[in-house]
Amino acid sequence: MIDVLKTITHKKVGFKIKNYNNSKRLSEIISVETGIELSYNTIRRFFGVVKSVKPSNHTLDTLSKLNGYENYNDFIINFSYKNKWESDFDFFKLLQKNEDELVLNYVLNNLHHKRKFLIKFVQLVRELVLTKNFRLISKIFNLKQMSASKFVFEDIVYLGTCIGPLCHHMDLNQKSEQQLILNRNFQDIVILIYVDYENLQVYYSQLISFIYKKNIFPFKI
Repeated sequence: MIDVLKTITHKKVGFKIKNYNNSKRLSEIISVETGIELSYNTIRRFFGVVKSVKPSNHTLDTLSKLNGYENYNDFIINFSYKNKWESDFDFFKLLQKNEDELVLNYVLNNLHHKRKFLIKFVQLVRELVLTKNFRLISKIFNLKQMSASKFVFEDIVYLGTCIGPLCHHMDLNQKSEQQLILNRNFQDIVILIYVDYENLQVYYSQLISFIYKKNIFPFKI
């Protein structure tokens, strides 16, 4: 977390601590904003301008306070929690903008780069299903990065079992839903993984029959 504290301090003051002048300037900012004195030599050691040593509790507490936390322990406890909510807020704000390119770029910038993004991806698809934006879901699954070959199998299982139950929201009389069902990536990741045994004689059989009639099925029957 010390490296994170360094990063957010750089972001807070708007410059990186690389030399004597930067260290002196940060020392003055800390004094003005917190009322606490932290010498430029201590700052130079903390940011590695000169040979670093293990930072004292006073140094960690002071820099944490500069960034809006009560002390270093408060920073450790609340930083991840705070940023999680900020991330969720940005995520829902993105959906509300209703701009396909923003959503597609969001997926491209995070998919296969961040393992935890799969949870957010499922949440994204769920929101789009509930708002009946199947057209955008099709665009997402059309991405090359959505090819099953790009995922490890356990991730495919996770996506399939989480997204599969949402299929009962689809209306096969609608063109946008038809396009999604016939999407090869969607079939590989969702249709081949999730089987709704409780609804085999209801919507699920209709879904499979539709794919079979179109002769676009991921395996031979």
